[in-house]
Amino acid sequence: MTDRESQPQGLSGDDVRERVARKETNVETLRPSRTLAQILRANLFTRFNAILGALLVIIAFVGPVQDGLFGVVLAVNVAIGTIQELRSKRALDRLALISAPVAHVMRDGAPLDLPSGEVVIDDLLLLRPGDQVVADALLVEGTGLQVDESLLTGEALPIDKDRDAEILSGSIIIAGTGYARVTRIGSDAYAQRL
Repeated sequence: MTDRESQPQGLSGDDVRERVARKETNVETLRPSRTLAQILRANLFTRFNAILGALLVIIAFVGPVQDGLFGVVLAVNVAIGTIQELRSKRALDRLALISAPVAHVMRDGAPLDLPSGEVVIDDLLLLRPGDQVVADALLVEGTGLQVDESLLTGEALPIDKDRDAEILSGSIIIAGTGYARVTRIGSDAYAQRL
């Protein structure tokens, strides 16, 4: 028996297209950060701004203009808060892009690297040390596989995984290698339900 015959084959191109058509892909439902409109709304519509804004309107009608100079403080406060949060948003979005896990799968008998969102149900994940598991899966084959589930369960020690063991999305492979068949994806996956 050759090496290729003993290696799991994974899904075929037709199988993948069929699952994509049924919308069985690992689409993530959570946005990593707030939108620009949400940031503006959060910085503009606060109780503090409402009180000072109401006082500013009253002074504009009743009092002298120089008494309304605190309106400048109000505008500067909103501007500074918005700018700081936009800078933080950009940095977080860049970090999310850098740390986005890549899925290593077997398709048509060949290994393939994909963005996590292109993984489909029943895909065969290649598990190697340092990989982050992108979807819940059952271990089909493994050699000395140890998984760090501390981000999910708080368990500090690596967990040994044997054949037919469940491997949760968000786990990190510490040691060993293996193949795992994807069982739950997207919002059904354990990490997304947290």
